Amino acid sequence: MDRDDFDYTALHYAARNGNVEICKMLIEDGKADVDAITKAGATAMHRAAMMGHLNVVKLLVAAKANLQLQDEYGQTALHRAAIRGHLDVCKFLLEQDPKLKEIKDKKEKIPYEYIMENANDDFKMLLKP
Repeated sequence: MDRDDFDYTALHYAARNGNVEICKMLIEDGKADVDAITKAGATAMHRAAMMGHLNVVKLLVAAKANLQLQDEYGQTALHRAAIRGHLDVCKFLLEQDPKLKEIKDKKEKIPYEYIMENANDDFKMLLKP
């Protein structure tokens, strides 16, 4: 699959924009590597999670995306969803892999630490180690 100057693929863009149909087409056609990384280490899962696109996240999980991949900052898709406050995405990711909440980024932070100051109590309980 073609890449731009930042190593983004069409799947990265479709995932970021929440375009489930395009993501599905790219995956089903076998043209997309669901774990392709950008120069910054981001996957389509990182992009979908940070934007709160739960349907795309579910599609990528069904396509066997690796949830534990970390970007250049050591962040997983769960970190990115937590930072942006996407509770539904966080819940789904944790249902798939509960160990995600234990992964530290390069600042030695787990996802829970990013939302301590501005999240509601339900969100804090979900990510608490």
